[in-house]
Amino acid sequence: MSFQPDPPEYDQAVPPDVSPTVGFAPLTVTFGGTAAADPTVTVLDLDVDGDGHPDFTLADFATPPHQVRYTYLTEGLHIASMLVRDQTGQFRATRVPINVLPVPDLPPIWDAFRNALGRGDVDGAARSSPWKPASCYRRVFDDLRADLVSVAAGLGAITTHVVTPGYATASVVRVSR
Repeated sequence: MSFQPDPPEYDQAVPPDVSPTVGFAPLTVTFGGTAAADPTVTVLDLDVDGDGHPDFTLADFATPPHQVRYTYLTEGLHIASMLVRDQTGQFRATRVPINVLPVPDLPPIWDAFRNALGRGDVDGAARSSPWKPASCYRRVFDDLRADLVSVAAGLGAITTHVVTPGYATASVVRVSR
């Protein structure tokens, strides 16, 4: 197959509806193929893994809501490609990057944070956190500087509940002595 540019009337290919395009592994992505509802479309090929061969075709998108889902198991940048061809032979080809991130290992991050607090190292505690809001706690840490060692000593291990690209929840047991 040779590359042919889109005809002039297709001055810009419209990327397929893809959601999400970034997240932690395993990442399940929904690909929209509303072009499948157009009776003039003869080919709709979606290559989700970048191997050059379609993983989904027009038949996979035929029934409403004209979507397919694919789960990326491995971390890294994956390029999904969609080719849509109509009865006249005109086609549109688009590519969408899918960024699959490694899930952060929260216990070592927590341990570094807790250890810095245990040393009374406010700057180190703020640096050990990958989250921007950690710096907003600097004033609280400064106010508690005399008690940080005992506060940190009472903090237990972290138990992670939910981790998403913009949100994480976890719990910590605090032992009072």
